[in-house]
Amino acid sequence: MPTLLLLLSLARADDTPSAAIAGIGGASVADPSDTTALRTNPAAISLAERYDVQGSFLYGPERDLRWVAAIIDSQTSGFLSFGVSYAGTRTTSTPFHPDDLPPFGITGEELVNVQQRHDVHFSLAAPFLERRLSAGLGGSLNVLVTPWRGQEITGNLTLGVAARPVEWLSLGASFRDVLPVAKQNERPATATFGVRGGKEDLVFGAVEADVQLEGLDTIVGPPASVRAGIEGVVRFVRGRAGWQWDGPANLHTLRFGVGLGNTAGSLDYTLIVPVGSESRGGAGLQHVFSVTLHTAAISNQAEEEDALRGQGVRRDRR
Repeated sequence: MPTLLLLLSLARADDTPSAAIAGIGGASVADPSDTTALRTNPAAISLAERYDVQGSFLYGPERDLRWVAAIIDSQTSGFLSFGVSYAGTRTTSTPFHPDDLPPFGITGEELVNVQQRHDVHFSLAAPFLERRLSAGLGGSLNVLVTPWRGQEITGNLTLGVAARPVEWLSLGASFRDVLPVAKQNERPATATFGVRGGKEDLVFGAVEADVQLEGLDTIVGPPASVRAGIEGVVRFVRGRAGWQWDGPANLHTLRFGVGLGNTAGSLDYTLIVPVGSESRGGAGLQHVFSVTLHTAAISNQAEEEDALRGQGVRRDRR
């Protein structure tokens, strides 16, 4: 039963966070610097000026695969930020739902529930008060392909607000999957609230909690979840530790991550370890890899270097 609940919990998750966010427990709703917020709180993408490109890959449990590509532009316009992402999933460990079973009997071979999911997310956000406050709208188009049901297409909307009153503190709140789409019952409407604080170049932490607003008769635990973590930075090396409690499935996971990066980009890895019998033999382990390019930082850095070289030339002429 614990392994079954673990797989059901993972099957609900369409976020597939980056390795950096996974390393701090998955807390992203108040994050002003990672593309995961594009899918969890669209308002957060406009709290800082940036062009970001990110790719993530998740392996596990067993042979399940998830991958994400995302891009954010919050610098071209001072009035509107935009982001889009594609997430793909291929799972073989998701337990069979009664609707997934074939309408005929199969003997002599083991049934494997191979599912493929394709999710496209977009986010629009408007910053106010010199990017101290933001409001955002996100949408998703979801395609699920199963062996016997064929293809199902659905979608939903997410509303969010975010604030960064001071440089070292950000707050976020989002209401996800707010449309009453019957087919999307494995992604119930949720309200999420989070905070993130500290010095990004030294040490910081994040914590968030969400409450499930519907489908309460289908869960085995409380209708709430908590995610928390901390990150420390020493020059270009980042270390992370996090924890997540999935209330509806009543499951705990620990996360340990490491990253290498600077203002131009980063390479990150996180190991997700379920607590309890799910982790025996490594069957429930997940591995998350991410590559991020901060293209705005690259261009800004080049401009600064050109300016410094120009100042040096002028000094020499004097």
